[in-house]
Amino acid sequence: MYPKNIKIHRLCGLKKNLCNLYARKIQNLASSFFYSWKKVFPIATNTNNFSHICVYLRFSYLSGLSDSVNTRSKFVDKESKFKREQEYENKPFDKGLQFFCSWSGGKDSCLSLYRAIQTGAIPIILLTMLSAKTGKSETHALDGRLIKAQSEALNIPLRTFKMEENQYQDYENTLLKEVLCLSKMGIKGGIFGDTQYGLSKANRVCEKAGMAAWLPLWHADPIATFNEFIDLGFKSVIVCCSNSMLGKEALGQTLTKDLLKFIIKKGIDPLGEENEYHTFVYDGPIFSKPIKFIQGDTKRIGDYWVNELEPA
Repeated sequence: MYPKNIKIHRLCGLKKNLCNLYARKIQNLASSFFYSWKKVFPIATNTNNFSHICVYLRFSYLSGLSDSVNTRSKFVDKESKFKREQEYENKPFDKGLQFFCSWSGGKDSCLSLYRAIQTGAIPIILLTMLSAKTGKSETHALDGRLIKAQSEALNIPLRTFKMEENQYQDYENTLLKEVLCLSKMGIKGGIFGDTQYGLSKANRVCEKAGMAAWLPLWHADPIATFNEFIDLGFKSVIVCCSNSMLGKEALGQTLTKDLLKFIIKKGIDPLGEENEYHTFVYDGPIFSKPIKFIQGDTKRIGDYWVNELEPA
């Protein structure tokens, strides 16, 4: 929705992480104000996209920096993309349509899968990228064996593909190759758990493969979505989190409504869409059985705390 990795520092002498730090503070301040006063202002109860307006504030801030060096033209395409994404028609799949789910093992992909199943569409494959070096899911640092256990508990076959660290920039093309293989199996759609980012990628990949893409959580109210996940009976634990944005105390915590209050006080996206945290779902209404696991070693990797869960 806005350029996450703008290299403005090359133009105005700021380091990228410092630039993004101040931009994020503006976004988080606006988010925190909105979430804290949601019950006071009537507009809040009727506006599902306020959190995305907060994201746009960060985009506007970064764009403002670019104005100072006469590079605003670089952001015209980004602003047009933002408008296109706002106009995206979030159309559910038809009953009986066979689909794959882009599966991370976390709450967003899980809730998206649940919503797709509720429409009567048929899940055929869970598709997961693993690190060729560690054998873990790259975004959530989940052991591949836990992903397999989820697949078995969901009674949906798992398909994985591995990538080297130097291949990540070519992720979309690698994903496309996998999706093209799935299309030959008669699969007609792809489910993605993105809420703010990833729409264009999902649409491009699925379109090239002759499929439809659906993002069930796209622009959903983050607080309502978090509560829906809990109310449906899903069980999930935080497996990695940002030290600067959430803190080590959140690591290993089960998602609850009390934890939601803690997250809101931190002024971050309740769904962790800015990579504030990631989760592992181990039980829920579409699971045939809960997944048993044990808490592994706790590690600090850069700004992130990681809990290396292991199958029990």
